[in-house]
Amino acid sequence: MRHSIRAVAVVATLAASGIVFASTPASADAPVEAFACAISVTAPQKLGTSTIRVTGNRNTDCGTGNSTLNLQRQQIPGFWETVASRTLSGGGFGSLDFNCNGRGTQTYRGQQVARQVGGTTLVKNSSNVRITCSG
Repeated sequence: MRHSIRAVAVVATLAASGIVFASTPASADAPVEAFACAISVTAPQKLGTSTIRVTGNRNTDCGTGNSTLNLQRQQIPGFWETVASRTLSGGGFGSLDFNCNGRGTQTYRGQQVARQVGGTTLVKNSSNVRITCSG
């Protein structure tokens, strides 16, 4: 029972920190998994005068599948258009750069979508950022 309480504490800590997670329920007789699939994405950052970057992270507990890192632009409140996308393989970090030259001032967000072993889809959106690009 001690391991179950510790695993619940780990999951509660991850949830409180804003990390999206999911795990496959275990039977009462199975050992408790201490870690869950977790993904994260940074808010878009402007580099120079016309580049926007988002960075995503995915732990190896998500399995061997891929995840998708997206940069999205808000067209109208509640509707987001994906303007750039990159596939991340396995676990670890990856970044995506987008040339926003000539787009003026827009609201952007980062997004990461991952599929966990067993089929659960995880989606994590960053905070929204208003960015002005030259051109």
